[in-house]
Amino acid sequence: MKAVVESEKTKHFANAVAHDLKNPAISIYGLARMLKNKYANDLDERALKYCEQIMKSSEQVSSLAEDINIYITTQDTESNFEILELQKLWNTIQLEFLLQFEDMNIKWVEPDIDIVQIIGNRIDILRIFRNLVQNALKYGGNNLSEITMGYRRSEKHHILMVENNGERIPEQDEEIIFKEFKRKPTTSKVY
Repeated sequence: MKAVVESEKTKHFANAVAHDLKNPAISIYGLARMLKNKYANDLDERALKYCEQIMKSSEQVSSLAEDINIYITTQDTESNFEILELQKLWNTIQLEFLLQFEDMNIKWVEPDIDIVQIIGNRIDILRIFRNLVQNALKYGGNNLSEITMGYRRSEKHHILMVENNGERIPEQDEEIIFKEFKRKPTTSKVY
């Protein structure tokens, strides 16, 4: 009985958080759209791109909030697996970070491969790519100039990679950093 009560509390909390995230995201989207539409003639091309990026980012937050609700309500059901084209996933991620790449003078590199289709949960795979690219941008340091998407196939698996030429994690820290939700003890950075 206690587990059922705790589960209901968790669902209620997650729904409240998702709702509290979604409303401001929708407001931010609306304000950015109004700014873009009303002042389009007064804004330069860069400012218009910023408005677009704000709108895309707020849509992502809203979508993630909705994902929380979906996850909570379908926690006991199977994942939504589908056939995905790898290049389309990479394109989605590249577009999300396009302004940051331009501002930081980062080159986006994809391998020259034939169309690759994988089976997976689109939301989960995009979230993984997004997190890896965000980490590269956040922790790559001043020498970061290139983010490379990679693909290799083994006998049984598709191997997807995100590499960058920025700062590397010291080898002695890898074991603690790559455990789930760990921080390097001497820094506030999350890897």
